[in-house]
Amino acid sequence: MVDVAVFGDFCVDVLVYIDRLPSFDQSFVARDIKLSFGGVGGNVSCALSKLGLSVRALGCVGDDFFGKIYLDDLIKNGVDVRSVRRLKGLGTCTVVIHINPEGSRAIIGFRGANSLCDLSIDDLGISEGLKHLHISGYMLLNRTKVGSYIDVLSKVKELGINTSVDLEGIAFSDSDVIKELKGVVDYVFLNREEAVSIVKSKTFNKDVAISLYRALKPRALVIKLGAMGCLLVKEGSSLVPIKSFKVKAVDTTGAGDAFNAGFIYGVIKGLPLSEAALLGNALGAYKCMGYGARHYPTLSELVSTFPQIRPIINKIK
Repeated sequence: MVDVAVFGDFCVDVLVYIDRLPSFDQSFVARDIKLSFGGVGGNVSCALSKLGLSVRALGCVGDDFFGKIYLDDLIKNGVDVRSVRRLKGLGTCTVVIHINPEGSRAIIGFRGANSLCDLSIDDLGISEGLKHLHISGYMLLNRTKVGSYIDVLSKVKELGINTSVDLEGIAFSDSDVIKELKGVVDYVFLNREEAVSIVKSKTFNKDVAISLYRALKPRALVIKLGAMGCLLVKEGSSLVPIKSFKVKAVDTTGAGDAFNAGFIYGVIKGLPLSEAALLGNALGAYKCMGYGARHYPTLSELVSTFPQIRPIINKIK
């Protein structure tokens, strides 16, 4: 069975801890180097799998060493990778992050195989009970392929299967692509800065949220507000603020992906949208309590950390 199909980018992060960046023709010894796995496609897939759902990842890696270890990590996390393609002669997306002692970062990224991903409806697992398709906005940067992606979203929606898109990545670069999503996506996620950029407003306010909702016509629009929780915009342009969970944050990397996973989990389990959004806030907060993009809990760990969500979880057992 396939509960969720996640189409998104797969990236290997190389964290290089240095005192300062060298100039050309200079060399330095790093204080430390760490390898971690990231990318929205992998992050959301792993978070949903940790919550107990059956997840199929969709996307591309290269036929290099990084592609192999990335797939091995997805498999270790219980994610179905049969629809992930290894593209011959291409490298896997790699992001080299140079970090100085103050925590400032210099980032060099290579999209690699992510830039050539196709999305086929045959890969989704529709005959295996698919309930939800989620697409990362970074994939919409592949401008020549956007039309085929939207065709798949439309066909899936016509079959009564839920769809969602996070506008990360695309929000700051191509508003024309965003317009093509109108009416074909059930749930749209983005953060406050992305919303302001799309609407071309100087500040975030309720008019920005309503304008976006009316432009995209989803079942619900969810605007992530960080430590302030999120804002849910539903039919009739009603705005519902959803409270946050107060935690000591040590690393916010991947918190938005965690939120998406929590919300999608709630939707699949048939929860009211406000409760699905609350689960999203809880999962995002939990992630911020640990280092790395994939500090994700099991369902029991999430409830243990935030006992106030127990009544919601008890509804779906």
